[in-house]
Amino acid sequence: MGVEEPQLECTVCMETMPTSSFPKDKMTPSCLHASSICNPCLATCVEMQIQTVQLETLSCPECKALLPAETVKRFMSTERFERYLNYMDTLPIRLDHNFSACAYADCGFLQIREPVPPRTRRTRELLCKKCNRITCFICNVPLVTPHNCKERERARLRKLNADIEKLPLDERTEYVIQKTTSPCPACKTLIEKNGGCYHMKCSRCGYKFFWEMTSEMEA
Repeated sequence: MGVEEPQLECTVCMETMPTSSFPKDKMTPSCLHASSICNPCLATCVEMQIQTVQLETLSCPECKALLPAETVKRFMSTERFERYLNYMDTLPIRLDHNFSACAYADCGFLQIREPVPPRTRRTRELLCKKCNRITCFICNVPLVTPHNCKERERARLRKLNADIEKLPLDERTEYVIQKTTSPCPACKTLIEKNGGCYHMKCSRCGYKFFWEMTSEMEA
């Protein structure tokens, strides 16, 4: 009779399974622990982070050590990982208040935002020098037709409130947190964004960062 493979209980799904169902390698060089999360649950945990947090803060679900690119690659398709690398490469520029990105998904060109006369109707418009389309850099959306940024924000909040009303009471708080907050990349304090510019400053530690939506990273 062969030697029976050792069993281990996953701390997420609580299922007992062979140790071969768990990662052989550490998530990061900084991890000082053996993984107690099975491969399927680990993939789910990382995917949840990709959907809900700043991409530069992806971390080990157990010890919160930041994930290196080679680990992130294991959980993304080739195309998705290329977009992730592009995001990380351009992050320093995105944090610069003098730069703005084209909001069109097939472009994303970064350029210096040229000064415009104050109190003019075009102060929120950014003409992309690559694709010649216009972005509203306040809302960070393609400017297909003229729109009022404040009205757009009010419409977003109306939709959010309508979605909340459809949920059971015990699920509403978690939904609001997921949709309206993001952790500070430095101190992890949850920050609420309720309108305005996408350049943020953490009220706790003072760290400045760009509120980047992660929907573009969806497969």
